[in-house]
Amino acid sequence: MNGIPSNKLKKIFESFEQADGSTTRQFGGTGLGLSISRSLVTLMGGQIAVESKEGQGSTFSFSIQFRIPKEDTWGEFSEKTRNLNTIKGIRVLIVDDNKDSQKVLNNAISSFCMICETVSSGEEAIELLQQKTGTEKEFDLILMDWKMPSIDGLTTAERIRNDKTLKQAPIIMISAFGDKKDIMWEKKVKIDAFISKPIKKSQLLNHIFKIFYRPDEPIKDKLEPEKQAIENFKDAHILIVEDNEINMEVTSRLLDSMGFKTSHAHNGKEAIDMIMINPKAYDIILMDMQMPIMDGYETSSLLRKDKKTKDLIIIAMTAHAMKGDREKCFEAGASDYITKPVNPILFTEIIKKWLKTETKPLSKIKERDFSHSSFFQKIDKSLFKDINFEEVMQRLDGNKDFYLKLLNKFFKEYASISSNIIDSLEKEDIETTKNLIHKFKGVTGTLALTKIYELSKKLEYLLKEKKIKKLREKIAELEEMMKKLAEKTKEL
Repeated sequence: MNGIPSNKLKKIFESFEQADGSTTRQFGGTGLGLSISRSLVTLMGGQIAVESKEGQGSTFSFSIQFRIPKEDTWGEFSEKTRNLNTIKGIRVLIVDDNKDSQKVLNNAISSFCMICETVSSGEEAIELLQQKTGTEKEFDLILMDWKMPSIDGLTTAERIRNDKTLKQAPIIMISAFGDKKDIMWEKKVKIDAFISKPIKKSQLLNHIFKIFYRPDEPIKDKLEPEKQAIENFKDAHILIVEDNEINMEVTSRLLDSMGFKTSHAHNGKEAIDMIMINPKAYDIILMDMQMPIMDGYETSSLLRKDKKTKDLIIIAMTAHAMKGDREKCFEAGASDYITKPVNPILFTEIIKKWLKTETKPLSKIKERDFSHSSFFQKIDKSLFKDINFEEVMQRLDGNKDFYLKLLNKFFKEYASISSNIIDSLEKEDIETTKNLIHKFKGVTGTLALTKIYELSKKLEYLLKEKKIKKLREKIAELEEMMKKLAEKTKEL
């Protein structure tokens, strides 16, 4: 229906009213929707209205007054305060007997750049806390499910609080069966926050900020050298298998800063040839999973089948972050998995996890504030919308000259990316199109080209869904975006 007759407007918000009451009306429904909407708006002290012209359409609107929260109101953090750097590197223990809930929490915590481990019961939690307390890997936060078999979350929390040998980490209690009053009626235990299921990431993040934010003592202390030191593996040798030169250079520089020796292979076949000369030469294989000639999946599978290489540590690196990608890497034979663009802190933790040699600390991967550097001060403020300089400087340890060199290289190598994608589409070569977009997405993520990276993810999605017309529109948008950014970065 296009518009509502004027004689029907007065009754449109009444229960069980339809503007078209005929038995042959085009649209169904009970006629309760607008009545409920009016009730909700009225309860909040507001007004709801409609403007309509028959044959043209209708506009529904409402107005409600809200108070403006104070700057320091908990849960309403300013942009400056609400920075993920505040909580990066925090170690979290997830205690939940439900595997799906574990996965949800794990994904949320990992997306906040925090490090987590999961257990399925209160007994396992206490045992793990006893093992970790007093070490550099002790937990800073516990997410505890309330309803669990054997001992419930509240009893587990009570035992933790009564055991003074354990680090008294903050505890967030999670429940699908009640609120704080329902849970706490029988016990008085110090619980720092309560969250109801289903869990919203924003709600979880707010509670974590509330617990850890200290105006006079920022949580960046978590990323001080003693907490983030990589072990000094004097003889550790890492083979980087990566077909993209820019990604290769960034990964190499990161590993060099940690004190590792690195070698490079540009595809799986080249990697296997190098490994077979001396299978014991490499301590870790960093394996890009999507490469020409031989991809990482096939390479990992072949290495696992050979007696001489079956025990190699293979860490999969991929720009894919979709459901099932992690499992696919493990099925191919990967020991571990990290997504691109690589987060230096999480990357460090994975390397440390697999290289267990007991030696002295060498390099230090730590969070640094580059926002006051002369380089940052000279940047055109509009560029901060296009490039996440803070993120990429962390990745490159503040080396702006190296970044500018990579940026220059990027614009030369990918000047024709839009036309290349269009050409492969014209030839109906979907596999080539897929590889072009995937590689481009990986590089833009590594270089923290925020807007272009997000657009490249859309291109990948549209190709997968076979929405070719929309894909072509976005490719034209990409071409324009590339030209503008290339021009703006000339001044850097």
